[in-house]
Amino acid sequence: MILSINKSFSQPLIDEVKAAWELSENQPPVQLQLKHILDYFQEGNRLKFENEYFGRRKELLVCSLYAMEMRTPPALRKLEEIIYLVLQEHSWALPAHWPSPYGSWADRKYCIDLFAAETAQALAEISHELKEFLSPMLLLWISQEIEERIFQPFENKKWDWEQKENNWSAVIAGSIGMAALRQLGSGSRRQAILDRLDDSFQSFLRGYGQDGVCVEGMGYWAYGFGYYIYYAALLESTTGESKYFQSAKVNAIASFPYYAQISEGEYVPFGDYNHTALPSGLLSFLKERLQVPIPNVKTISSLNEDSCYRFAPVMFNLMHSSPCTQEKTNRLVRYFENSQWLVVRDQGQHWGFAARGGSNQESHNHNDLGHFVYGGCAELQLTDFGAGEYTKDYFDEERRYTYFVNSGFSHSIPIINGHTQMAGNYQARVLGHQLNGNLITFTLELSEAYPNNSGIISFKRKFELNLETAELQVKDEMHFKNERNEILENFVTGVRPVIVGSNSIQIEAKGKKVMLQMNEPLAIHTNHYQDHYGNDKKAYQIQGEYTCGNKFEFSCQIILINEEEVSK
Repeated sequence: MILSINKSFSQPLIDEVKAAWELSENQPPVQLQLKHILDYFQEGNRLKFENEYFGRRKELLVCSLYAMEMRTPPALRKLEEIIYLVLQEHSWALPAHWPSPYGSWADRKYCIDLFAAETAQALAEISHELKEFLSPMLLLWISQEIEERIFQPFENKKWDWEQKENNWSAVIAGSIGMAALRQLGSGSRRQAILDRLDDSFQSFLRGYGQDGVCVEGMGYWAYGFGYYIYYAALLESTTGESKYFQSAKVNAIASFPYYAQISEGEYVPFGDYNHTALPSGLLSFLKERLQVPIPNVKTISSLNEDSCYRFAPVMFNLMHSSPCTQEKTNRLVRYFENSQWLVVRDQGQHWGFAARGGSNQESHNHNDLGHFVYGGCAELQLTDFGAGEYTKDYFDEERRYTYFVNSGFSHSIPIINGHTQMAGNYQARVLGHQLNGNLITFTLELSEAYPNNSGIISFKRKFELNLETAELQVKDEMHFKNERNEILENFVTGVRPVIVGSNSIQIEAKGKKVMLQMNEPLAIHTNHYQDHYGNDKKAYQIQGEYTCGNKFEFSCQIILINEEEVSK
């Protein structure tokens, strides 16, 4: 039986596991098809093969958890068959992460990516939990495959992910570390592996500022920091070592979701954001272990919350989830100095706002300096479209910004003389951020992000937000080299806007109406893009076109109208 700090709270997830087992008990196992690997290399489509790969990981997860909980012979025997299929896989790594499809077979089999490491961790934990119930021969084969596919390749070379300052270093190091704690005895070899993995964890932490912001997107906070914590917790319970909990930066990272929450379950959608609930076990554990504020935990995370069906988060959810309700704060204002994010939420009037400076050279970067989101808590009328569909070209730096969601065109920033922002080491400069009574101002210098042939000398964007009325003023001031310049002010929404008069726009969604007012006629343009799951979505660009001399000043007034006023 799976141990849990709150069995009754965890019961809905156990019930989901049982239901999933009943549906799959007599079904044939998922097959991984060569044609879908070829689809990736020929067409760039990742989803076809990955749907099969993660379908098999779901079978492994469901069957192993059911077997741990119920210990029935049918579940144990089916689990052994699924494990045997996993052990036979050509590679535990995804084709998107192989060095080359035409290289040696060993390069693919012994490739350590996120999912190879996660597979090893899952098998190691399953072996540990069910060692008295699984075939001794199969347990030996599991150990041999983890040894050959993970431990030896790790020891035999340096891997580029060890220095990555993003989720990769934490997820892979955390998975290898957990596998080592379960598979290797407490000798010098295990300690040498753990010591080397420490370099990867330090690389991961360097990817965060002292403010704790995950610029990759909130889902990557749960992913990277989650595996950091899963490993830290197992290391502490196994060896007593607690060093990974002992830093102010770790506490800041742990509290990031609380301060970046726009409304319950909704977070600032910058970067490759993808809407998903954060793991209940991770949040509950952070509250208990680090005593940091967290978003409310009202239910345990669903089995199907993670479409990759990773073992470690679900097991952690079962073990550590417990209810937690924070004392309600009607209004919260948070400025994150290192990332240059300003976040405001008003739970009393149900609206939120966030604006960002930062850099256009971030992990999972979008070209979006000076971008902002604004609107009702249930749905932001002025938004960010987050992560697009992950394809081969999506992570090709030469092609990434041809994708609408990653380019400047999909963000609420202007196009200047036909040019939008560039990717690379271009920084926003904060000229000021202050709160005077009910008025917040946040001013950025953004000219560095635009190319030289845009003619821009300086570009100051100033946000003025009235906390009492929720009225927002966006003011742009630009200076140019040229005497004649064209500026396209651009604001984006996922809700169909309506033109009211010549220079006003209304965007209404879920009981809130936002009105934009400018001093020139406006136009609406519709774009299509593929979201993270490959679904076709519509994006609307609200644009005002301006011609000016070597100086340009612009102001947009944005007003929030509450539900009772909308219904009149």
